[in-house]
Amino acid sequence: MEATGQMENTIIVRLADHGELGLSHAMREKRMQCYEETMGIPLVINYPSKWFNGGDTNSPKSTTQVFSNLVSSIDILPTIADLAGVDCSQYQYRGTSLVPFLQNESTTCKSEEEILFTFDEQLAQAVSQGIFDAYALMISNIQFTSQAMARYGVRNVQLARRPTRNA
Repeated sequence: MEATGQMENTIIVRLADHGELGLSHAMREKRMQCYEETMGIPLVINYPSKWFNGGDTNSPKSTTQVFSNLVSSIDILPTIADLAGVDCSQYQYRGTSLVPFLQNESTTCKSEEEILFTFDEQLAQAVSQGIFDAYALMISNIQFTSQAMARYGVRNVQLARRPTRNA
């Protein structure tokens, strides 16, 4: 890309799919946990011509920012489309563009208000199909003699169909 002069106008996204406990909390699992080690994964977005003024590190536009906000991988497509100037308003993406947040036009990510984590696949499927008003309670650790296991309990689940946008 550098040889053809495309590097400055290329969006590069780097991310991981999940973290690793690595014996933190006496566990070695790598998913289905709500610990920082498994939830806090990297998402790096590089777009030199937008945020680095053509690579000129002396430019006031030259920035490297680190955020600790919750975002989701479903936010990547709307973000790239927004950066590329593609109007995707006709589509109903579940994710939201992170561009207003990344450009300091907003102090929060909309995704932070909407991220759902559940250990119960049936509950996750219900919510993804538009069944809401379900809530999960209690995250507890159970310690065994040689290992720990996290249990995520769902109590008093109330499911009701959410009105569709066209109704």
